[in-house]
Amino acid sequence: MAYVDGFLLPLPKKNLQLYRRISQRAGRIWRGYG
Repeated sequence: MAYVDGFLLPLPKKNLQLYRRISQRAGRIWRGYG
C-alpha cells in the first residue's frame, strides 16, 4: 500500500526559496532510498 507523509513548517518568507531548493534536493535523495 502506498502512502504520502507530509509536514507543515512555519518559515519566514525571506527563507522560502532556500528551503525549496534544499527540500527538492533532499526529496531526490529520500526517494532514492525508497
